[in-house]
Amino acid sequence: MTTRVLFAPLDWGMGHTTRVIALAEELQKRDYEIIFALPKKQFFLLEGYSFKIIEVVGYNIKYFSLLTPIQSLILQSPKIFLVFIRELFIAKKISKANAIDVIISDNRPFFRSRNSVSCYLSHQINLPIKGLIGRLINKIYTRIINKFDYALIPDFPNNVLAGKLSNPKNLKIKSFYCGPLSRFMSISHKAVDTKFKYDMVYITSGPQPYRNHLAKKFIDILSKCDGKYAVLGYVNHEKPTVHKNIDIYGHLNTDDFYYVVKHSKTVVSLAGYTTIMDCVALSKPLIMLPTKNQWEQEYLAIHLKDKRGFYVINKPEEIKNYVNLTFEPLEQSFDISEIQIPDTIFKTKSQKINIDNKTEI
Repeated sequence: MTTRVLFAPLDWGMGHTTRVIALAEELQKRDYEIIFALPKKQFFLLEGYSFKIIEVVGYNIKYFSLLTPIQSLILQSPKIFLVFIRELFIAKKISKANAIDVIISDNRPFFRSRNSVSCYLSHQINLPIKGLIGRLINKIYTRIINKFDYALIPDFPNNVLAGKLSNPKNLKIKSFYCGPLSRFMSISHKAVDTKFKYDMVYITSGPQPYRNHLAKKFIDILSKCDGKYAVLGYVNHEKPTVHKNIDIYGHLNTDDFYYVVKHSKTVVSLAGYTTIMDCVALSKPLIMLPTKNQWEQEYLAIHLKDKRGFYVINKPEEIKNYVNLTFEPLEQSFDISEIQIPDTIFKTKSQKINIDNKTEI
């Protein structure tokens, strides 16, 4: 009987969904049936793939321009808590109705079910929050992760990409490093013209209105610089246009996205982990702009800035200092030729260990 695997990625931006495509494709090669649980607004990310999609409620998080990211989250905490509660019931309902064998929840901490083998996928096993409050939050977070059966960590065993964020030392459940995940892994071997079309490509990310607001800043700055540039993922700008020396694209499918990035000398983006893994997959130098007061991005920027091929700017205007530089390639030690997926996870539900002893919260 075919093993059914349900992916439930967080809808905080698009990165959580796009990065698990690589894992889904690998499991599909093993003849597993792949199902995605997504909010309708993210269905377009799976265009061109043969995965089944089930619509579920999302977090629908927004950043407010006059507030910090943390303040925006605090303001929306009642809504987030409500989604937490609904996730438990939604996961259980989908698991039963579709006879799901394995659930892989990418950063959705309550999307699990006693009816399936439930895996929590995240590079953030530890949250970069300091002080007494930080220790308390991490203790609660660790307890939530331990309600799953396994933890899957998209990093190398030496934590080279995510640093202390991906260290599972406090977990009680079994954890596995699966290596970096990028939707470009299955096509990164394709031969392309080595002639560069763009000096830089800026990849937009994050919730609105911050996403487009920042893109407009980069467009304004780069339009006054020498060179040829591209902007990817400009929301509500689906038809490609040209603004002076900048090609502006909305959503692109995986092949077209790959083409633009591959033909760019370097990548500029927020310090999002999915983009970091994508640049590793494509061997592209990355200039990171960490979102201010977003702990994860600030930590990743500090952790990676001294590694070859990674650069950090603190505000968009600083990109002018990089437009004429020659960038170092990424570390050659990054080997992402194969995703590490332990077969022990993909057991049938009847083989699930100690399932009756587990309780939902």
